[in-house]
Amino acid sequence: MTAARTGGRESEMTINLTRAAWRRALRANGLQPTREFLDRFLAHLALSGRRATPFAFARAFDRAPKFRPIGRDTDVRYAAVGGAVVAFVPGCGESGGRTLLTLVSRSGRVVPDAEGEAQDQIIPPYMLVTRTITAPREGTSYRGITKATRNWARGVYQRWLARENASRAGRIDPATGQPLPPLVAQPIDVGHATPHVLVAPGQTVRVRPELRSPNRAGGGPIRTAAANRRANPSLGLYTRPVRKK
Repeated sequence: MTAARTGGRESEMTINLTRAAWRRALRANGLQPTREFLDRFLAHLALSGRRATPFAFARAFDRAPKFRPIGRDTDVRYAAVGGAVVAFVPGCGESGGRTLLTLVSRSGRVVPDAEGEAQDQIIPPYMLVTRTITAPREGTSYRGITKATRNWARGVYQRWLARENASRAGRIDPATGQPLPPLVAQPIDVGHATPHVLVAPGQTVRVRPELRSPNRAGGGPIRTAAANRRANPSLGLYTRPVRKK
C-alpha cells in the first residue's frame, strides 16, 4: 500500500488549503479522501493547532502501521496516523484504484458509513486535542484540573461545535431528506486519559475535553478496577488510597 508521491514544495501546501485543494493533492499522492474524512481530519488539525501538508500526511500514512479488524469480513483496513486511527479501503475500484480514506475513528470497529456502522463509535475531533497535567499528592480532592484547564477544554469544544454547525448548514440528511439540524451545545468536562485514581503523584497524565454525561458515567468500572488493584498489591500496580472524608 504505497502512495505515489508528486513533486512540489511542502511549504506551499499548508493546513489553510481548501478542502478541494487537499482533495486534489491527496489524489495526486494515490489517496482518495471522502468528504467525511476531510471534514474530521481538517477539524482535528485546526483544533489541535498542528500544521500538516497533504504530502506529509501521505508520507505518514504510507509509513504508518496498518491492521485489519478481527472477525469481520470487510475490505476496510486501519492505519494509526498522528494519534488517530484512519479507516481506509486499499485500491478501491470506485476511487479509480486509489486508496479510499473514509473516516478518522477510535477503533477497528468503525467502518465507512456505507456499511451502516453507528456514528457514535467515531471519536469527535475535539477529543483528539490533549494537554498534560501533573497528578497531585495523595489525600486531596484536587485532581490537577485548574480553571484555566477547564476554560481550555470548553474553548476547544466550542470551536469544534461552531465549525461542525457551519459545515452542516445547507446539507441534507440522506435518511430523512430534511436539512441537517444544528448540534446543541453540551456541558464539557476535562477527562483523564488514564483515570486519576490510577495515576501516582507527580506523574504526568493527558487530559482532553469530554462530554460531561459519558465522562461521569464511567465511574463504576474505574472504581472496580481500583478496588481490584488494592486487593492485589502483589501486582505492583499503583492505586491511590481511599480518601478519608
